[in-house]
Amino acid sequence: MTQGRVRILVTALRVIGLVLAALMVCRILLAVLPLGPAIPLASSIASTARALNLGLTDLFTPVDRRLGIALNYGIAAVLWLVIGILGAAVVARLCQQVGGRDTPENTTGKDARSSRPATADAPGAKSGMSRPIRIALITIIVVTVAEALAFGGTYFFYSRHYVSTDNAQVDGDKIDINAPATGTLDSWQVNEGSSVRANQVVGRVRIMGSGAQPQMVIKSPGSGTVAVNNAVDGSFVTAGTELATAYDFSRIYAVARVQDTDVEDVHPGAPVDIAVDAFPDTPVTGVVEVVQGSSAGVFSLYPNLSSGDPSNPQKVNQYIPVKIEFTNTNGLTLAPGMNITAHIRVR
Repeated sequence: MTQGRVRILVTALRVIGLVLAALMVCRILLAVLPLGPAIPLASSIASTARALNLGLTDLFTPVDRRLGIALNYGIAAVLWLVIGILGAAVVARLCQQVGGRDTPENTTGKDARSSRPATADAPGAKSGMSRPIRIALITIIVVTVAEALAFGGTYFFYSRHYVSTDNAQVDGDKIDINAPATGTLDSWQVNEGSSVRANQVVGRVRIMGSGAQPQMVIKSPGSGTVAVNNAVDGSFVTAGTELATAYDFSRIYAVARVQDTDVEDVHPGAPVDIAVDAFPDTPVTGVVEVVQGSSAGVFSLYPNLSSGDPSNPQKVNQYIPVKIEFTNTNGLTLAPGMNITAHIRVR
């Protein structure tokens, strides 16, 4: 391999290490500073960095989310930089040994070394791997141990202090606007995003029949903002049909379904760290408001064997709904139905 090719390969490895380290630094800035809206590629940078985080994610997050992200990706940045530099050194050394040529980094003093008389290796000379290769292997071992400690530490910390579940959603008290009678919908005034107040007339139903067609007014049972509009003016509806659903967005909360074997440690007032799937880089906090006394499990004649004990097909996992009140949403607009992951502090 020529010196030019070796130089290009070594430089490429160093540049890759620098790029990966810079990517981790960008991830830290996106986490600790409000730079997301200002950077169009923020989500791509964040997702790419998460995939290259060497398994260190969430090691320190339970202590403080922003500090945890900074420590996680800072360590990853240093490791990628070291791996890039050592990789370049190892490749240069191998090319020197295999090709019988000196690399650009070792050309200094070449003439002086070549002028020295060649001496045969002493019979007792120490043989083995070259120093760069040994350093590279030690680095790989250190990285592997760091990953194992990261995963083990995260599991140990969460298993002792947190109950976590991703079977959770943003929710709220629904305001269902239903048809009071069977007939034709008339004067419907509601669209998605419309604000309604309690006892507001939002439409009418013309009752079908011979002769005069009496009308019944449709009133909103509560105040809120319409999230779902199922009605079309002039359509035929039957009594009890759900025409629209509204929520009071000032009273939004979360519902996390905790497995019955873990719910014993969950109690009202416990702090909750919440990760919203739609906003993965913005921390949200809450507090347990109510632990419901009934199970959210759905029984069926033939339950899924993977959800329970295969030796007892009729025994399925049961989940207890836990109502969580938001204490800090960091300015996010949370809508009912958004998926979240809840980490409930138990100790």
